[in-house]
Amino acid sequence: MTQDNPGASNDEVGVERFAATGRIPGLMTAALGALGVVLSVWDGGSVNAVGLILSLLVCWVAWTVFLRPRAAVEAEELVLRNMVSDWRLPLAAIEEVTVRQMLVVTADARRFVCAAVGRKRRQLIKDEHRPFDEGPQTEIERAQHSYGLFVEDRIRARAEQARARAGVALYSEEQEALAADVRRLWAWPEIVAGVVLVAACVVAVAGG
Repeated sequence: MTQDNPGASNDEVGVERFAATGRIPGLMTAALGALGVVLSVWDGGSVNAVGLILSLLVCWVAWTVFLRPRAAVEAEELVLRNMVSDWRLPLAAIEEVTVRQMLVVTADARRFVCAAVGRKRRQLIKDEHRPFDEGPQTEIERAQHSYGLFVEDRIRARAEQARARAGVALYSEEQEALAADVRRLWAWPEIVAGVVLVAACVVAVAGG
């Protein structure tokens, strides 16, 4: 998690980014795709078109599935980046935050999911036996809890602070009205790249 919130203390308004739990598998998959690209280009002095396209497709999967998904708090919004789209939610509109297999945020009874952060079953059981206490945590105390629980707690805290600044009560009509500002932004470069690569793969295999 990286944080950039100058001047923020008990009432934080800065940027807070949370690390994706699938980064290592993503980097390994991307490395495998990159190796495939190199081998396809150096295939006996000629380019292996099918191998090249498939390798690029592997790189695309590594980016969209593992590396692109992220969660972050940016000023008064929670940003949930998924494979091919982003959700931007007003912090004050958030009703519930849960991190299990994935991060799930509720606003106006609608569920918004982000695969960037999750907890395994054994982490859930461990966290249930060690409740997350309020207040400053030492390094040893933080190590006793999962990263998913930390993210859950931080987003919940930032949402509570945003509601306090806006003077909005939880589950109130005012909070429900804020949910109208929830936006979904499509990641068109990733979408177009995926469509082009799949189409090229089909053509290359059919023509091979």
